[in-house]
Amino acid sequence: MGNFVDLSGQKKGRLTILSLETPLKGRKRWHCVCDCGKTKVVAANHLTNGHVKSCGCLNDELRIERNIARDNHGMRGTPEYNAYYSAKRRCSPTNKEKRADYFDRGIVFGFTSFRQFYNEVGPRPEGMSLDREDNDKGYIPGNVRWATAEQQIRNQRCNNCLSLKDKLFTAEKRIKELEMKVSHLESGCSHFQ
Repeated sequence: MGNFVDLSGQKKGRLTILSLETPLKGRKRWHCVCDCGKTKVVAANHLTNGHVKSCGCLNDELRIERNIARDNHGMRGTPEYNAYYSAKRRCSPTNKEKRADYFDRGIVFGFTSFRQFYNEVGPRPEGMSLDREDNDKGYIPGNVRWATAEQQIRNQRCNNCLSLKDKLFTAEKRIKELEMKVSHLESGCSHFQ
């Protein structure tokens, strides 16, 4: 074993060494504070050989810089990215399950990057999902939006809309209204007769 070297007060990377901690498995450890304010206990040899330079914040910053350099956006896993990825996958010629509904109909995915897509639609409002305004056109700039479930239902090509007294209804909505009237008739209500 070598001679003890007091590292108290020294700075290694972003870490300022405060005090010696209780050894773990015979190894010296130091209590440190990072420039960002977090504290961390680090093995002495990791401080002296430069293996550890921060509480972990430096790695996070470097990862973000690498992602930006690769034109990455840091939004993987967000609702916006999931909508982008799902729409792109639906339009792929290799998507056997949805090919007839998208690729074979000429529905294309026209965004060249997630950034372009996000600049078009912005953050997803709560309770909304991605929709094409014109269902016969692709996921292209000017044709995508965040829509409510009702807007999505009304925008399906298999929707079967009905027109009644200059009002547009989906078949589903009109059927529900009629079922309600029938249930009132069955219960003896006469105001619908």
